[in-house]
Amino acid sequence: MVLDGDVRQPTQGSTSLPPLGEPGRLTLPFGPAGVVYLLPAYVITAGLLIAAIGFGLTNFLSPTSSPALIAASLALVSLGAGMGLALSNDIIMSSVKPERAGQAAATSETAYEIGTTLGTAVLGGILVAWYTRVVTAGTVPRQDASGIRSRDVFATATSVAGGEYGLNQVDADDPGATPPDYTASQAWSQMGERARQMPLLVMQGEEDGLVPPIVATRLVEHWTAISDLVGDGLLNESLDLVAETTTVPAELGRHAYTHTTITTPDGTSVVESYLVHDMGHVWPGPAGDGLFTDRAGPDASAIVWDFARRHPKGSPETGR
Repeated sequence: MVLDGDVRQPTQGSTSLPPLGEPGRLTLPFGPAGVVYLLPAYVITAGLLIAAIGFGLTNFLSPTSSPALIAASLALVSLGAGMGLALSNDIIMSSVKPERAGQAAATSETAYEIGTTLGTAVLGGILVAWYTRVVTAGTVPRQDASGIRSRDVFATATSVAGGEYGLNQVDADDPGATPPDYTASQAWSQMGERARQMPLLVMQGEEDGLVPPIVATRLVEHWTAISDLVGDGLLNESLDLVAETTTVPAELGRHAYTHTTITTPDGTSVVESYLVHDMGHVWPGPAGDGLFTDRAGPDASAIVWDFARRHPKGSPETGR
């Protein structure tokens, strides 16, 4: 949970949210009191409008929003909902004879439940669809995360704790049974006419318990095999790749890491990889913040940006 720009643990979030709804609960009696001066229909309409304003305020919420803005939104939603729900239920119950009160109560409750369910399903579905579209706009689709089907769009590919194309076919207990060359051949066949050389940047934590380092090792072998296939359609090491490895030692408050570059003899980049020692499943960087960042790691954001800057689309290294 992020509140007022501060990342909080789930237990902290559970104790921070309830008090924010108290203003709304304290204002609930104001709704029924309004019928003393206005017709119930007016009060219900006003309640719905107030709730709508409260929901509208949530459009302005962000990870850095103050608790006061969150409390104001919840207070308006609670006040408006209380005015509408309490009075509409009273109108339903008072419009029938006492002997039919049970039927009226069941109808009222059923209507509320159906409305809540349909509202959550329909509006929630629309929101998720919109959110997915916004989040994935300009990024590689999930099935294209290894840069296989989008080589005609992007100049480079980057993998942070990621794996090869077809990784789901690899048995974790026996990864050697499905060699990287095999999945590379599948990836190459998927490329079709889009097949071309594309530099890859790999970043991996040595102590990653979720995505073990062997996945990154396989990805490097997988990618170099793809590059070999792009050359002449054969796995024959036709590129004569050159690998250079540099180890950057640990400093005070900084992890050591191993930087490996794999290039063709003319210097064309095929793969660059960073294996960060003593780092788990996190995003490394001194300016990072949150549960899944490690400030002791190398600056991943700067490395990714520099890698993309050095390999623009249309450059000799990226082909076109």
